[in-house]
Order: sequence, then C-alpha cells, then structure tokens
Amino acid sequence: MIITPPPTILLPGEVDLNQRFLTAAHDRLNVFLSGMAGTGKSTLLRQFIRETKDREIDITAPTGIAALNVGGSTIHRWCGMLIGPGSEGHDPNETNEEFYDWLRTQPARSIRNGWDRVRMCQCLVIDEISMMAGRQLDYVEWLFRRVRNDDRPWGGCQIIVVGDFCQLAPVQTDKTKDYDWAFKTKAWADSQFTNIILDRIYRQTEVNLISALCAVRIGEVAGRAAAILNSRQQDNPPASIPHLCTHNRDVDKVNAAALAGLTTPEVRYEGIKTGNESIAESLVKSVTCPEILCLKIGAWVMLTVNDRNNRFVNGTVGRVTELRPDKIAVKTLTSEFDVARFTWKSGNDFDRYYADFTQFPIRLAYAMTIHKCQGITLDSAYIDVRAAREPGQAYVALSRVKTLAGLWLKEQISGVVTAKAVGEFYAEISNAPPF
Repeated sequence: MIITPPPTILLPGEVDLNQRFLTAAHDRLNVFLSGMAGTGKSTLLRQFIRETKDREIDITAPTGIAALNVGGSTIHRWCGMLIGPGSEGHDPNETNEEFYDWLRTQPARSIRNGWDRVRMCQCLVIDEISMMAGRQLDYVEWLFRRVRNDDRPWGGCQIIVVGDFCQLAPVQTDKTKDYDWAFKTKAWADSQFTNIILDRIYRQTEVNLISALCAVRIGEVAGRAAAILNSRQQDNPPASIPHLCTHNRDVDKVNAAALAGLTTPEVRYEGIKTGNESIAESLVKSVTCPEILCLKIGAWVMLTVNDRNNRFVNGTVGRVTELRPDKIAVKTLTSEFDVARFTWKSGNDFDRYYADFTQFPIRLAYAMTIHKCQGITLDSAYIDVRAAREPGQAYVALSRVKTLAGLWLKEQISGVVTAKAVGEFYAEISNAPPF
C-alpha cells in the first residue's frame, strides 16, 4: 500500500487552506506555507503580494535562482550579511555579535544598505526556505532585533517563509553532521509560525502519478509506487525531451553533443552586463540562461521566464526556427512566437551595488540540473537520479513532470533519499505519525 502524507489538520469549520493562508498573512501573523510540489505555493504567495496595499513586502530566497523565480533578492544580499557567519574564512563558532562587529569594519556600502532594509522592513518573505541553513536564519532573526533595537522575535517584523523541506536541502558543509535545517533553530521556534500545509495538487491530475510522487517524497518507494515509476523506464527519448541530471558536467556533455549534431550554422549571442561588476557576475551565475548563448536553427530550447503576453512560461520547450540579432523565433507543438531579449535586475539603479544582465531568456533544452529545474513545470523529462545523494533531489526531478506519459526514466528508480528529521518535523506540526 502506498503511504500518502497525512491530511492537514484544519480548524473547526475550515475548508479552504488558501484562504486560511491569506487571512493569516493579511492579519500580519508569521506564517509557514508548505505543501507538496505543485500545490500552488508560489501562486498563492504572488496573490498575497498583489493584494497587499497597506505595507511594503520584501521578497527574498536563499539562492540566486530561487530569488529570480519570485522576483526578489537573495536573503544574503538583502540583509547585508555577505556569505554569513561561520562561513569560509570565519571561525565556525563565532557569535552573531562577533560577525556583526566584523561586518562593521567592512567598507562595502551593500552591508549598510542591507541594515537599512532590515530597519525599515514591514513584512519579510523567504521563499524556498528548505535551502536556507539554520545558522543563517538564526543570524538574520538576531540581526532584526539588533538593528531595530527591538527584543521581540524579528524585531516585531512579520515573517513569511515558504517551501517544502522534502525538497532541496541546505548545503551540507560538514558531511559528518546532519543538515542544518532551518526548522531546528531557536529563530524558528520563537517565530511561532501559523503552519499552512497545502494538500491539493494542481500540477498533476493522474492518481497513479500523484500516489507515486507521494511515496517518493517520504522515501517509501516500493510495491505499487515502484512499479508505477519503473514502468516509465525507457531508452532513446526524443530530442525534444529535456534530460534532468544531478551534475553540471553531465548537462554540459549532453547539450554540447546535441548542438554539435546539428548541421545548421551556429549563432552566438553575448549577454550584456551593466552596473557593479561583482554583482553583475553573481547575477549571471543566478539566471538560468548562459552569458554566451550558442544556438542553431533546429535546436531544442527552453524558455526561462514567463511571458507578459502569456505566449510561453518558464519551462516551455520548443524548436528554434529563426535566428536574428534582435529576436529568436521558437515553435512549440501548439504555437510559434518571437522571443526578445530580457533584462534581469539586482537592486535599484540608485544603489551603488546595482547591476543588470540582458540576454535572450533561452537555454538549450537537451539537459539541465535538478537544482536549476526547481520551480518549473515540464510536459516531459528524461530523468537520471542514480547519482542523487541529497534529500529531496529525486522528488524535485520527478515532480516537475505533469503526466506519467511525459516521464522517462533512464534506469529503474533509485537515488531516493529522505531525511528522518524532516519526517519528524512534519509529524509534529500536523499531529500525525512521522514518515
């Protein structure tokens, strides 16, 4: 029998979890918004942001890619903590006050700008919270109290964290220790979050696929769940199906070989960087398209942003039909459209540490890493998770695909890793047995 996550415990008479989140967030409560992949967490967060007119909302995420997906900044840059306390070059046991005192000796204006943002913040959002190290969360919460001279948690500021701890984990800097989960910190406990766990999946509709994904999420891949997934083991996928890999070297190899196999002329598009040089370099590393984009007519590509005119979304796959200096024509199974250059921004143009990067929002679609596919939806994917070693990696990859027919597995399902601490955490906030 497939084990599915426990149902969310609702208050008496309460049936709409989306409305429960919106009510709590608009009432300025601290909220943890969670749920399986495809339950609409990002959509609901965007709705809250659109509806909020009475205060400013600062949107952040632990990584550059995640921050760009929600139109925000990395939490590190936003609050001016650079790479954070206890990081490389610092004493791993340094206190928050010691790290703060070190920051005060640094000339970077971005640090003071960050403290100003902390001082003025009315509502802070941290998306993809599962990837944020607990040590960093503790420091940011302490920084709010320090800079705002307010002993209340977060200095009295509202905090909303969004994400699924069954997905990508924080970077594990010491393999001899457990992952530094944010939910294990004093900052998390002091925040007194209202926990909202969305339980309706929108990305997938097939019962078999949903039940198999539920099993992968909690590490119970056996019996019927394994049979469902292993039925999708297939060789020689069509060229239009993106490969999801665990390592960059595999992605580069697949994309280079596929492009070289096309006989049409190659066209190179070089991205344009402006503003602060180091910030611009960080921005280029964060976006999901290359600084130098090499394409050929006939190449399969993926769009990496949502189009304002709804012609395509982040994750749309199509074939290049025309290459011009000012536009690239892409044809999908249902439509054809021109793609113009797009500009990603970091900061404001009046900020000394402002930068932007302009490039076509396109990347080769033959392969991409699992980390870079988080937040997108795919019609189909060829997935290899045999080398997955991190909790949630296999689940993130498999849950990108909308249908069972669109799922192609390189080998029998393996590499499914979950964390015991995560199961215990969700059990605690749901009043249910741990998975």
